[in-house]
Amino acid sequence: MICMNGVRCLRCDSITEPRLCTQLETCHKGEVCGVEQKRSDNGDISYWTGCISPTSCISEDSNTIVPAKRTGYYDNEVICRHCCSSDLCNSKGCGAIGYPADRGPLCYECKNLADPSTCHTIAFCNHNEKCFVGSEAHFGQLYYTTRCEPLHACTALDVSSPLGKRALPCRHCCTGDLCNSSCKV
Repeated sequence: MICMNGVRCLRCDSITEPRLCTQLETCHKGEVCGVEQKRSDNGDISYWTGCISPTSCISEDSNTIVPAKRTGYYDNEVICRHCCSSDLCNSKGCGAIGYPADRGPLCYECKNLADPSTCHTIAFCNHNEKCFVGSEAHFGQLYYTTRCEPLHACTALDVSSPLGKRALPCRHCCTGDLCNSSCKV
C-alpha cells in the first residue's frame, strides 16, 4: 500500500456519521486514513475516524469486514474498517456517505493561534462563504484566526488591499477546502 506523507484525516470517536467530524490530524509517515464502524452492546452504530496503520487494512480504498466476536457482549465491536490515503477521504466509508458534491468549502476554524497551520478544527461553510485567515496583534505578538467568511466581507477585503503591497496584519479569503492554513497569498 502506497501512501502520502502527511495525509490529513478526520479524527473523532463515537460519532453518528464520519462526515460530521470537525477534528483533523496529520498522519505520520506510513499511516493512512481510517474509518471504523462500531456496534455497542445495545445495537447502536457509531464511527471512529483517524490515522491508522496500513497493516490494519486488507487493501487501500477497501472495506474490511471484521468478524464478530461471539461472546454475547460486544460493546464497541468493530464491524467494518475502511482505509484510504487522500486528505479527508475518511469522511465516508463502511456504508456511510461522505460530503455532498454541492456544498460550500471546508475551512479551518480556530482563534488566536501563534501559527495558523496548527489549527486542527474545521467548519462546514455555506455556499455564500469562503475560507478566511487573518491576524491581529495582541500584547506585541501576532495571533491568527481562521474561519468561514461571508462573500461580501471577502469582496470588501479584496477592494481594501493595496495592489502590490503586503499589508500587516494579514487578512485574506481563499476558495477551496482547507486553503486557510497560511497567511501567504
